[in-house]
Amino acid sequence: VGALRALAASVLACAAGLLVSPLTTLPASEVIVWVLPALALSALAVAVGTFVDATIPTVMLGAGWLAAVGAWLGGAPRAVRGLRADGLVTHRPAVQVGLVAVTLAAALIVAVRGDADAGWRSAA
Repeated sequence: VGALRALAASVLACAAGLLVSPLTTLPASEVIVWVLPALALSALAVAVGTFVDATIPTVMLGAGWLAAVGAWLGGAPRAVRGLRADGLVTHRPAVQVGLVAVTLAAALIVAVRGDADAGWRSAA
């Protein structure tokens, strides 16, 4: 139940991000470039958490995403930063399809496993 709640919270947070996107300078097509990785990485972290303590894998996923964004910011012209995500790898359609696939696969794992193998949570 806890894993399903965590996944639902991630989905709601991403939906909220999409809902408030008209209040930003980014068009909705650009917002999806940021929301899809957040949803995929969150779902993946929750799915990993049904097998083992997900702290270290989650930190590694977050660090990887920060490195990807940092590399993009380093190469993007200053005039484009915050306005477009053209150079960001998640702007590519194939990557977006992959992120959706990761999200769906992780959601399936969470749905099937639920809170299975949660023994690590109650270590004495």
